[in-house]
Amino acid sequence: MINKDILKKGIKTNSLKITNDTNSEENIDLKLIKPVNMSYYDWGFKRAKKMEGLPLNLIATLRLIREGDRQKVSNDSKKQEELKSSKQTELKIKEEELNFNNKQIEKIKNEDIKNLKEKIEKVKTDITEIKEKPEKFVGDKLNKVGFYIGLFILISLTISTS
Repeated sequence: MINKDILKKGIKTNSLKITNDTNSEENIDLKLIKPVNMSYYDWGFKRAKKMEGLPLNLIATLRLIREGDRQKVSNDSKKQEELKSSKQTELKIKEEELNFNNKQIEKIKNEDIKNLKEKIEKVKTDITEIKEKPEKFVGDKLNKVGFYIGLFILISLTISTS
């Protein structure tokens, strides 16, 4: 492993974290992090020019890049775990909804359809019974005629007396 003191001497400013295998941290240049809008080629060229091409600076920069990439991967994996857990809860909710809907479908198939078929048969028998014996359901036609005659007499008496 490279001695930290040698890394410090090779880099001009101190302010970014470097982590070695023993998990101790040191601050080194924040400018060592590549800007988002710059390509690695341009960024590397600028860094090499600033560091005057010293091999220790190159090693430190490569190490910082590796650590930055490791942090990105660990952050991405944490985000993926969070998203995965939220999606798993959504999946459980959807499965429960699916089970509920399947139960309702079975209920409709087993109970409601049978009840509706029985009602349809009952209505069909009522229709045939009405066609065969209409007097039973309509009543007496003479009652209607008597009602209209009585109504006519009452109206004519009411008009003539007024």
